Amino acid sequence: MYRGVLFRAFLEGKFDSVETMQLYVTGFGLLAPLILVLIQAMQVVFPVLPGFFGCIVGSALFGWKGGFLCNYIGISTGSVMAFLLARKYGQQLLDYFCYLSGLTAMSTRGNNGCTDPSGFICNSG
Repeated sequence: MYRGVLFRAFLEGKFDSVETMQLYVTGFGLLAPLILVLIQAMQVVFPVLPGFFGCIVGSALFGWKGGFLCNYIGISTGSVMAFLLARKYGQQLLDYFCYLSGLTAMSTRGNNGCTDPSGFICNSG
């Protein structure tokens, strides 16, 4: 549900600039901090906008302390969600999101069968 609302807002240009995102978030009134937390959490899992937009909007709307708190909670929640999704669905989820990008094709090239896309784990031993 939240993903659809954020995607619709993205298509409507609500995240094109810091100003438009600020207007979008303030439109929720007292729920604005919660909306910013949700935006930050979802941008970690489904990156539709650069993360620094949320940081700037948070500090502009709620001061540096309130903005930091909203952003920290949102980014941490999103990171936990991304971890749990990766833990539950693993390679299937990666294949789904990266089907046409060629990431899976690159994951075994030049690393002697290593499946780590960065090659860090395979080359660090």
